[in-house]
Amino acid sequence: MRGARLLTGEVRERRRDLDERIARLNQRVATLTAEADAAAKRAEAASQRAGGKAVMRAPGPEFLDSPHAPRASARAFLAALCSRIGRPAQSGPAPERLIVMVDNLDALPPAEAVAWIDAAQSVIGPGSVCVMAFDPDRLAGALGDKGEARRRFGKWLQVTLNLPPRGDAHGELMVARLLSGGPEPQPPGDPAIAAALAEPLTAAETALLSALAPLAAHSPREAKRFLNAYRLARCSKAPRPVIALMQAAAFAPDDARDAMRERLANGSGELSDAGLSPALAEAVRAARAANGGSIAIEDARAAAEIAGRYALPL
Repeated sequence: MRGARLLTGEVRERRRDLDERIARLNQRVATLTAEADAAAKRAEAASQRAGGKAVMRAPGPEFLDSPHAPRASARAFLAALCSRIGRPAQSGPAPERLIVMVDNLDALPPAEAVAWIDAAQSVIGPGSVCVMAFDPDRLAGALGDKGEARRRFGKWLQVTLNLPPRGDAHGELMVARLLSGGPEPQPPGDPAIAAALAEPLTAAETALLSALAPLAAHSPREAKRFLNAYRLARCSKAPRPVIALMQAAAFAPDDARDAMRERLANGSGELSDAGLSPALAEAVRAARAANGGSIAIEDARAAAEIAGRYALPL
């Protein structure tokens, strides 16, 4: 058993070393590709300055040019596709949005999954949405420490949705659905949720979110993620001022987030701001004022559970 543990540790260290080497090689390949593209452009410009005859090509998209490398052609194709989203075409209306969905990203090694997400974030442009399913804890080790992992995830993800863990897979039910003749009927969507998503922010919400911003948003990207998360979380039945406070606490630094978790775990009655940091105490007071003067601990716990669905679990 001791020998097995030693071998397991050695395999783990070897795997981590290989993942780091793969990441460095991928970065080197990307650098060489960019340098090759830049060299081709400089050569073409030099040929034109020297009076060389330009090579004529048939009309068509530039990403179909044979001199382009496969990586450059793929990027040019996605750029051309995104540029036409939402623009009316001659043959009819163009699509309003391009949705790219990627499931089971955890099948890749962590370093390759990180490289894939980084590349996808750079090429999927305006008018497009990318939905990815993966375990952030699994990729955090390939990103460095916890702070760096949060920074990179915050750069990539505009909205986070943490799905609850699935227990029993209900194999008999899944087999019965696969053997059924017709398509499975889909339940109708809740009109109240759709109305809440489309509802504009009120003046009271705007004032409260502005007061909570120093706790949750330290950059324009964090501010956008905070507002996106609040728009989703407020579709629940919990009081909106409490939802806003708990969502801000979920986006706050570690010390403020841990202090709020301890207060919710050990508190009773009403949520108090005594003993909290100045930023967190000011946020609690602003939320209490917007909620009518007090916040019940039970309401805060329920809102914290909802807010946790839309924050990074790191």
